[in-house]
Amino acid sequence: MGSIFIEPSTHTLSDLLSMLGNGVYLLDHMGGQTSGENFTFGAQYGYVVKNGQLGEIVRDINMSGNLYQR
Repeated sequence: MGSIFIEPSTHTLSDLLSMLGNGVYLLDHMGGQTSGENFTFGAQYGYVVKNGQLGEIVRDINMSGNLYQR
């Protein structure tokens, strides 16, 4: 994974959260790395998103996964 480019749009944060549905909205990244199809990165804090709505805050987050698996 090299770079990700996101085109500007007119979507609001509420629109994007609604499209997300359930997930995690992360803020203040702390770096990351990739190794082939695997990745890991950290964030200072974020919010759990449920049904498109911001939920509880989470702190000191490390996320990892595989680009090709859900």
